[in-house]
Amino acid sequence: MSVSQLPEGKKARLESIDFIRGLAMIAMALDHTRDYFGSRSLKFNLSDPSLGDGSLFFTRWLTHFAPPSFFFLAGVSAYFVATQSAKHTQLIRWLVTRGLWLIFLELTIVYLGWHFNFRFEIIRLQTIFALGVSMIALGAISLLPLPAVGFVSAILIFGHNVFDKVSPSSFGAVDWIWNILHVPESRIGSSPSFVVVYPVLPWIGVMAAGFAIAPIFSLGSALRRKILAISGVLLLTTFFILRSFNSYGDLVPWETKSTIWGSTFSFLNCTKYPPSLSFLLMTIGQTFLLLALAECVTLNKIRFVAVFGSVQLFFYLVHLYLIHGAALLLAWYQTGDFRWLLESFVDVKKPFEYGFGLLGVYVTTLILLLAFYPVCKRYAAFKRRCRGGWTSYL
Repeated sequence: MSVSQLPEGKKARLESIDFIRGLAMIAMALDHTRDYFGSRSLKFNLSDPSLGDGSLFFTRWLTHFAPPSFFFLAGVSAYFVATQSAKHTQLIRWLVTRGLWLIFLELTIVYLGWHFNFRFEIIRLQTIFALGVSMIALGAISLLPLPAVGFVSAILIFGHNVFDKVSPSSFGAVDWIWNILHVPESRIGSSPSFVVVYPVLPWIGVMAAGFAIAPIFSLGSALRRKILAISGVLLLTTFFILRSFNSYGDLVPWETKSTIWGSTFSFLNCTKYPPSLSFLLMTIGQTFLLLALAECVTLNKIRFVAVFGSVQLFFYLVHLYLIHGAALLLAWYQTGDFRWLLESFVDVKKPFEYGFGLLGVYVTTLILLLAFYPVCKRYAAFKRRCRGGWTSYL
C-alpha cells in the first residue's frame, strides 16, 4: 500500500505506520550486524540474565519488538487492501500469492543471503517464512466477520501457551505440521533439513490481530492516538501482572537475583521462540505506544526512518547481502581469511581476533544504514511511480 495513493489525511496515518516499520528494520539490522560484526563475546545469548551486562541485554531486548510489529502491521496492511477490494476473493488472492512468494524467498534468496553458498543443506524457516504462512492463514481467517477475526486472534495469542508441552509425536505421520506450528528448533527432513526457527501458530494470531484492529486507523487522529496509547498501557499492564505472578504466559519463570538489574533482566527475559504470551504483550504493547507517539511528531522529523519502513521487504533482502558482504571484507582485513564466513552466521565459530565490541557494532550499523538509505529512498520513489505489478511483491 503506497502512501502516495491515499488522501492527505490518510498519508499521515501511513507515515506513522512506516515509521514503526522503519524502527523495526533498524532494530533488526542492529541485531544482524551484531551477529556478523560482533566479537566472540557478543555471540552469546544476550538475553541470558546470568550475563549481568545491561548494555548487552538491552541491545538484544530492544530488537525484540521488531518481529511482532512486522506481523501486526502486515495484518493492518491486509485490512487496507480489503477495504479497496471489490470482492473478498481479491483479498484472499493477494494474501495467498504474497504468502507463497515469501515462502519461496525464504527458501532461496534469504537462504543465500545468510549462507553465501549453494549447498542448501540446512534451511532455517525464519521470519519471512512465518510471515508467508501467516498471510495464507489470514486468507482463510479473513472470511469470518471482523469481530470473529479478533476473537480468533485473541485465542491464538492468549491461548497458544496451553500447547507448550504437546509433543509432535502425538500427531504421528503429520508431526511435521505441529513442528511448523509450535515447536522451536525442530528439524524436518534430512537432505535438505528444515529447521523451524519461527513456529507460526502465535504469529498467525498477531497478524490476525492487526487485521481486526486496523479500523481504528480510519478514526480521527486524536481519537486514534488515545486508543493506541490506552491499548498499549493495558497490554503492558497485563504483561506486568501475568509476569509478576509467574502463573501463565511463559514457560521460563523469572527469578529474584542478587541485584536489581539481575532481577530486571530475568523479568524481561521472555521466551521468543515461539513467542510467549508475555513476550507478545510486552512487545505489542510497545508497538502501540510507539504508534501513538509517532502520530504526535511532524512527518519531516520521521521521514528518514519511514523510508526504510516503506520498502521493508526490499530492505530485508538487500541488507542481508550488504551486512554479510561487508563482514567478509572485515574478516579478510583482520584475519587474512574470510572462507569461514561463507557459512551461516549461526554455525560459524569466529576467530578470537575478529570483530568489534558493542560500540563498534552500533557505529557499523549506523554507517551501513547511512550507506543504504539513498538506495532505499530511490527504490521507494520508483515504487510510487510504478504502482502495482512486480513492485508490489518487493
